[in-house]
Amino acid sequence: SLEDQAFATNHRELGAAMLTDWGVPDVLVQPVRFHECPEVPGYAEGSREHGLVQCLVLSRAIAQLCLAAESEHERLMGPMLRLSSRLGIGRSDFIALCERVGREWGEWGKLLQLRTEAAPRFGELGNRAAVAVGDRGEPAGSGEAEEARPLKALLLVPEEQCRHALRAALEAAGLAVCEASSARLAIEMAIDVQPQLVFVQWQREAGDEGQAFVRDLHDMRLRRSLQVVAVLPDNDDDALRWLSEAGADDYLLLPLGGVALKARLQVLLKMLGLQLELEREREELRNFAAELAISNRRLQEAALTDPLTGLPNRRHALEAMQVEWASSIRHSRSLAVMIVDLDELKAINDTHGHDVGDIALRQVSEVLRRALRAQDILCRMGGDEFLVICPDTDLAAVVVVAQRLRAAVEAFEPDTGGPQLRMTVSVGVAIREPGMQGFNSLVKLADQGAYAAKETGRNRVIALQAAGA
Repeated sequence: SLEDQAFATNHRELGAAMLTDWGVPDVLVQPVRFHECPEVPGYAEGSREHGLVQCLVLSRAIAQLCLAAESEHERLMGPMLRLSSRLGIGRSDFIALCERVGREWGEWGKLLQLRTEAAPRFGELGNRAAVAVGDRGEPAGSGEAEEARPLKALLLVPEEQCRHALRAALEAAGLAVCEASSARLAIEMAIDVQPQLVFVQWQREAGDEGQAFVRDLHDMRLRRSLQVVAVLPDNDDDALRWLSEAGADDYLLLPLGGVALKARLQVLLKMLGLQLELEREREELRNFAAELAISNRRLQEAALTDPLTGLPNRRHALEAMQVEWASSIRHSRSLAVMIVDLDELKAINDTHGHDVGDIALRQVSEVLRRALRAQDILCRMGGDEFLVICPDTDLAAVVVVAQRLRAAVEAFEPDTGGPQLRMTVSVGVAIREPGMQGFNSLVKLADQGAYAAKETGRNRVIALQAAGA
């Protein structure tokens, strides 16, 4: 691939290396390495690794559908529905997930000023594709809730009689139960199964293995509501010390009697239910906070953006000038500005209408933006006037940039869909000089240069220096 040729690596290997460096378990690292070629590792169907790889394959398929031509959408949706079904994701849940991805893709594109396509209509696509693949289930977006998934418990309980009693009581309470034969396997199963309850039996001969397992569970933060319950012998001081040092959340005492065990489990499940409800409320608050942050960012962008051209507006320009002025003084660097006036914009508005003038103004704004350097800051001050802030630029350099900008506008013909127009600009430039009292003095000097350029024939650049400079 081009990545391999240019960098001797690729994004899959780099992602896997970063996850490994961060201490992420290998069971999560390998799917990242192989998700674009899932057949290579040969994971068995139904295995944990196979499921994780397929989740990433499905994520990539959603992204590809969003970027594909509309004529390809229905063809791509069918395989995605089949894959999501094999992963145990209901059609309504999958469509809702896709629609959320589409919405957030558009939102982040706007915030980061990246081009995004219109999000596909996933609900319609899902219904049509479901018919095509023979899925007669409930239509996407019908709003019927899927059957609630049971809570899950993981047992690391070596003693067989104790394990069977605990499993029977948990299954009678409606929990799905899985068992691990070692701490290492229990960690992998916890990552895969994501249980809400983990039962760990203390054993004197196991040493610190149980403590390390409990600490690893908490350090990994698989879920906020994960409860670790220690299974301890009665009246054993060593076991109680282990409980305190390991950091378990609760405990059960052996022997596990029927009525007593049922009562203790009822209390545990009630507490777990309250914690799950709290977690759901926290998640809702996090989602609300994220949406609020996006809305606030959008409002902030709107307050600092000219709605006609999409350029920074006067308020943004003054804030940027203040920052660049202070920076140029602090670091003893040069600072130049330009005032750019569009010639005859008023005449165009009066003759051809403001709609034609607005089109021309937007297009010329883009010409100005392309003609400037990456470091330059272009802002619309209002009407036909623009401000360009040029950090680290002396007078000779800013005149060169201004002349390039003037020539670019002169050579451009706006496409207004109507009258043929030719536009020019008058540009005044100035640089920060010793003795200037604030950035307003610099902007005023450049504005005087633009006025002089208009008065002496337009379509020219005039540089002014402060008196005594």
